[in-house]
Order: sequence, then structure tokens, then C-alpha cells
Amino acid sequence: MKKLILILMVAVFAGRISAADQPSQLTDQQKAMMTAFHAATPEDIHTWAHELLKDEYRGRRSGDVGYDKAVTYVIDHFKKWGLKPMGDNGTYENTFAQPYNDVQSVGHLKAFYLLGKDTVVKDYLPRKDYFPTALSGNGDVTGELVYVGYGVTAPELKYDDYKGVDVRGKIVLCEGGYPYQGKNLDTLKMWSEHQRAGAKIAAAAEAGAAGVLFVSKYANPFPRRAEDDVVVAFISEATAKELMAGTGRTLGQWRDRFKAFKGKPVFTGRTVSVAADTKFYPDNTTANVVGVIEGTDPVLKNEYIILGAHLDHLGMLPEMYPGALDNVSGSVIMMAAAKALATSGVQMKRSVIVVLFAAEELGVLGAGHYLKSMPFPKDKITCMVNIDMLGKGNGLMVNTATEWKDLVPYFRDGSENWARRPFSTVMNDWSYATRMFTDGNAFQNEKIPTIEMRATGGPWPQAYHVPEDTIDQLDPVIMADAARALCIAVINIANK
Repeated sequence: MKKLILILMVAVFAGRISAADQPSQLTDQQKAMMTAFHAATPEDIHTWAHELLKDEYRGRRSGDVGYDKAVTYVIDHFKKWGLKPMGDNGTYENTFAQPYNDVQSVGHLKAFYLLGKDTVVKDYLPRKDYFPTALSGNGDVTGELVYVGYGVTAPELKYDDYKGVDVRGKIVLCEGGYPYQGKNLDTLKMWSEHQRAGAKIAAAAEAGAAGVLFVSKYANPFPRRAEDDVVVAFISEATAKELMAGTGRTLGQWRDRFKAFKGKPVFTGRTVSVAADTKFYPDNTTANVVGVIEGTDPVLKNEYIILGAHLDHLGMLPEMYPGALDNVSGSVIMMAAAKALATSGVQMKRSVIVVLFAAEELGVLGAGHYLKSMPFPKDKITCMVNIDMLGKGNGLMVNTATEWKDLVPYFRDGSENWARRPFSTVMNDWSYATRMFTDGNAFQNEKIPTIEMRATGGPWPQAYHVPEDTIDQLDPVIMADAARALCIAVINIANK
């Protein structure tokens, strides 16, 4: 029996040996593919991730000196590996304006409750009950709390949560999103302009509110607009429910009325105090990092495969949010792919552009700027591959539209036949992303063939937008295999 098992094991192992495993039978291109595959290593990935997560990078918020330091670190590696600059004016940097708001302390959130004839002040706890935010102006405001539903003012949609009410000097409490539940694309696009926190703060400021509380305990790094000097915090669902107690309905019931377009602002009669300690720098800039590996074909080199991941995270709010999973993971995987493709000698007819995006956490601004400023028409993009939050797991997957399903076999080959990882696919018909969560969404909305590459089988829930998103969230082995599978897919797409 032992002899039979040994024979079977040898047979299986021999069956796995392809021409690519036998150097004497390889062409120069096949040897280069093997070199590229093995050039993406867990050791490199761990080294780069460990560096980018150091304190001096300050969580890499776009506009901050810590992010600038990360840009320099990546550029130094691109130069060393021989990627050519493809940013502005012969540099690696694709620069744009990015105001920066430094959150210097946690501020405070207090509410005043009547217990009999006495007034009791409750101090809410940062991180547990609320998050300070870079969207906030500097100051300390006190006023009556008014629930305004979605807090949207949209004249073009004949919708205004502030219509006919006076919230001057008040603290408004509002939800994320919008009430429209339909599927008309043009209408969704109009509503999507009003769903971001910045748009809601602008509406509150225009209405004269002194402060804004969002029902979402979310660490938000978005910078404020210069003209919106309003004090802002993001609060937990439990805190919001407590603040709305005694208003005649529960928070959920008030919310449902606004969902049904029947809501009216609710004056709670409760006094709250919100303080924020911020310093605003309106004239800062930030930059995408852009390098290119030029194709070898005189015609096809003017077609491009774009590999992208965002380099930024939340920064200091005021404690550091390291952003290991989100998105040092994607950044170092793309660095590993860049090194492998640029140094292996592999021949690729089409050019490969590697972009580490700025300001994804601020609203996918870096990808948006790149699409507007890239020096070639978008129909020259063969495909875009985005990696965001690929840190742990045992398998690989891609998410794409059914219209681009012809790209999937390249990634299946790289995953199953080369990296020896289980592979899966999520595909749906193309749709416009009214709320963009990744840089890939910006390309998807332009109908550029887009692949989102992820891991499967990892822990859930993930450490998302919390200070605990540290290097412990990363497994360099699966990340190296993702880079390897990506390299094989890219080489074959480049030469198809």
C-alpha cells in the first residue's frame, strides 16, 4: 500500500510539471515569465509594508507630510526598477490640489438630559460613541439638536430637508445617503451629488446650522471646505437613538418617514455641545505616483494596461490610523508586480502603467484626477486592474462586469495554474457606481474594462477604518501569490 501511495504521489507531482518548470525546454520568454513569477516575494512585501506602516508616515492621509514621504518611498523604488516616469512634466507625480485639515484632538460630544428638576450632562466617549473628523471646522458649539433626515438640499430634484424650518445656531443630526430608491440612472446620478458628507455639511452651513452630527460612527478623513466652518462629528447608532429618545417616535420610525418622502425636521428640545480641534491648510497638494513599463511592439505599446491601488489612508484623527489592510496591502502588491514585470526581462507588446493613487479615502479623487489628466484617450486602455484590501485568505477572486468576462481566464490561469490558489469570480452586468468605493469604480464608470482583484477565505469582519488595522492584518504569502498571479495575467493580456 505504501509503495502504491508513493507511486501515485510521484505521478501527481510529475503531472504538475509543465514546460515552464523545465529550463532546458523553455524559450527566453518563458524563462522571463518564470523569473517574473518568482520575483514577487513575501519577503519584499513584508519589508515594504513594514516601512509604510511606520509612525513617520502618519497614516498617509493625502495632503499630509506622511503621505508625501510615502510618495518619495515608492518613487525611489520605481526608479531603481527602471519604470519610466509618466506623471506631470517628466516626473512620477501626477499632482492636484488637496486641502488638508489637521485633527489635533478628539474634541468632545456632550448632551444635557433632564432628570426630574435636575440637568445631567453626559460626556460621550471618543471611538466608543463618536469619531472626530477632518470635515469639521474648529470650535465649540452648543445648541438644540434637530433631526433633519438626510440633510439634503437639491433644488434640481425639488427636494429640501430644510424647507420652511429655521436651524440657525442649531446642531443638526442627519443620515447618510438619500431617500430615492429607484433605478433610473440619470436620477441616481443627480441624487449621488448630494449623498456625500461634504455636500450635506454645505447644505447645513447654508441653512445656518452651527454643527452637524452624522448617524455613522465612521472615521472620516475628508477635508472641510474653506467656506464651511461648521463643527462636525460622526456618532454611533446607539448614541443617535439615545439623543432622539423622548421625541414621540424612535430614530428608526423617524428615519422611515424620510425614506418615504414624508419626513419633516424634528426639533428634539435637547441641547448638545460639540467641540472640534482642527487646523485647516487650504492650499496643500497631493499626487498620484505613475510609472510605466513600455511595451515592445511599435504599435501596441500605445495601448495600456493600468495596475492601480490607493496609497493613502486616513492619517491622524488625531491618533494614527495605519491602514495596513486598507491599503498598504494593495500598494505593496502592485509594487511587487511592478518590480517583477520591470526587472525580469519579460517581453510585453502593450505598455503597463502602475499607478498608486492619492485621495481614494477622500472620495476617489486621485483616480478621478488621473482619468482627466492622462496623456492618451481612454479607448487606449486595454483594461484596469485594481487591488484594495487584499491581505489575508487562501484563494483569489476577481470581480468584474459580464461585458468584460473575456479577461477572467487570464486571471484564472495565473491563480490556479501558476500560483496554485483556488479561484472564483463575481460577475454582474455593468452598472454605474453612484457611490464610488474604490479607484476601480472611477474606471468602471467610464466603461473601461475593470477588474477588482481580491482574496477569499480570509477572516471576517475585517479591520476597516480603525486604528487596529496594523501589519497583523496582512499575510505576505497570499499577497505574494496575488502579485504572481497578476503578473502572469498581465503578461498574457499584454501579448494577446
